[in-house]
Amino acid sequence: MQTVEEAIAEAEAAGDALAVQPANPAAAQPARRRRPAAVFGMKPANAGLLGLVAACIATGFAGGKRAHIALGLAMAAGLGWHAWNRRRAL
Repeated sequence: MQTVEEAIAEAEAAGDALAVQPANPAAAQPARRRRPAAVFGMKPANAGLLGLVAACIATGFAGGKRAHIALGLAMAAGLGWHAWNRRRAL
């Protein structure tokens, strides 16, 4: 019967043998095109607009009139930029 130390050493040796060759060589290669860090799978610009919407709604309910107006204008500018760059219909 093996001791615990022998079993651990054997398991580590087996794990090292498996780690030498990847099962799928294509998976070991880096992706060709990487997007910036995403928030919940969203692009950073979309996450920023969603944050502006949430902040604008929160300040509207909280009663911060100036902050609500400033965030609303920033959101409108962001949506206009997004529409101009991403959704051209012409």
